[in-house]
Amino acid sequence: LTLDPSGVRFDRVPVGTEVERRVLVRAASPFRVQPLADAGDGVSVDTFPAPGPVQIVTVKFKPAKAGAVRRDVRLVTDLPGGAWVALPVEAEALE
Repeated sequence: LTLDPSGVRFDRVPVGTEVERRVLVRAASPFRVQPLADAGDGVSVDTFPAPGPVQIVTVKFKPAKAGAVRRDVRLVTDLPGGAWVALPVEAEALE
């Protein structure tokens, strides 16, 4: 699995505002990426439902409070063995 871009950054996002970035996920055979709900830090991932060798995922950031977020988002696929890739996400939310 490869990512393009290899990471996502959201700078100076006002609390309550949603912003998004798109990331291409590639593999040698068709696959799907599992959606990822917000874990309480304002970061979520929407996915494309049809399988293919390239998937576009939309990474969203909608902060509920000011502060920095830095974490690796685990993009899990339906490939054999539950193959996954880590997407580094950095974000800064402002009041």
